[in-house]
Amino acid sequence: PTPDFVPGWGWRLAPIIFVTVIILGLSVFAGPLFTFSEIAAERLLDQSGYIEAVLGPERAAELLTAPSLALTQEVLP
Repeated sequence: PTPDFVPGWGWRLAPIIFVTVIILGLSVFAGPLFTFSEIAAERLLDQSGYIEAVLGPERAAELLTAPSLALTQEVLP
């Protein structure tokens, strides 16, 4: 640092305050974040929404009611 510029405490405390705010935010919003994570995991594991979006409702209904082996064979043309 040059003699004209002396860093203040603000720059030294900024990272500490930032991390503290993040930790407090995660603590306060732990419930909603957990719920959001559970919903995201369920949607990742449930393939029916993706299949319906790609193939359309009619074709998806045919594939989703078929046995799982037929599902993997019929998706690829």
